[in-house]
Amino acid sequence: MDNGTSERVVGFFDEMARLPARWGHNEHYRKRMLRLAGRRKRALDLGCGTGELTRALALRCSEVVGVDASSGMIEAARSRNWGLNIEYEVADAAAYLEGRMDEFDLIVSVAAFHHMDEERMLSLCSSALRPGGMLLVLDIYKARNAADYAVSALGMALSPFLHLCRTGRARQEDSEREAWSRHRPDDSYHVLEDIRRMARTALGDCEVRRTIFWRYLLVHEKMRPH
Repeated sequence: MDNGTSERVVGFFDEMARLPARWGHNEHYRKRMLRLAGRRKRALDLGCGTGELTRALALRCSEVVGVDASSGMIEAARSRNWGLNIEYEVADAAAYLEGRMDEFDLIVSVAAFHHMDEERMLSLCSSALRPGGMLLVLDIYKARNAADYAVSALGMALSPFLHLCRTGRARQEDSEREAWSRHRPDDSYHVLEDIRRMARTALGDCEVRRTIFWRYLLVHEKMRPH
C-alpha cells in the first residue's frame, strides 16, 4: 500500500467490518470533534471504517467523502448509509489525496494515521485543504514521560466505568478483545514529541493535545491568504 497500510492490516479490518457496531474509546471524542468541525461545505473522512463519523458529519456538511483501504469496511458503511450527500470510496489514503489541492473544507481521521506515513499524510492533507479549512486527527500515541503515564493511569481507571455506562459491560466481549490482540503486533505509535514535530513541519501552526484513553487530538486550521 502506498501509505504503509499492509495487506495484513487491511485484511484484519475486512474481518472486523463483519462485527456489529460497538462503542469504543474513539467514540468518546466524537462530540468534541463535531463541535470543533462546525458546519462545512465539503468534508473528507480518512480511514472512515464503517462510517459512523462520516454519517454524523453528513448532518453538518453539504458533501462528505469517506475513504478506507478496507473494502469490507466500505461495504459495511454503504449498507448502513442513509445520506444522499455521502460518497464512499475504497482507496489508499495517500493515493487518494495525491495531487488534490484546495478541495476540502474539513478533513478528519480517527485511529487511522498510525497505519500510514504520518508526516507525508499531514503534508497531503494540508495541500488538500482549502484556505480556512480544518484538519482534525484523533489517534493513539506512545507514552514516554511522567505526564503521559499519569494520564494513561487515569484512563485505565476510568475505562471500565465508562464502558459499563455506554454498553452495560465493563469491558469488550471476549471475541472482540481477542481480535484486537491479534492486531496489536501490527500497530506502532509515535511519542507526542515526534507527533508535534511532524505536525509543525508539515502544517506549521497547529495544536496537538494529549487526551485521556491514550489518544492525542491534532487541530489545524489552514491560514487564509492575506
